Amino acid sequence: MYEHHDTVLHSVREGVLIVAADGRLMLANDEARRLLELPRTSRDGSSRNCRASIRG
Repeated sequence: MYEHHDTVLHSVREGVLIVAADGRLMLANDEARRLLELPRTSRDGSSRNCRASIRG
């Protein structure tokens, strides 16, 4: 079931972000990563703070 959701999430044309209550970026689909120039993963594998990653 999760594989299906992952496929759908990454195939939509809109950028989708899921952010935890504490500001950690939990998930960004491919389009969001492209639009916001986010790296695929952080260097150390830890979650990145969304406020620090996205500059307005």
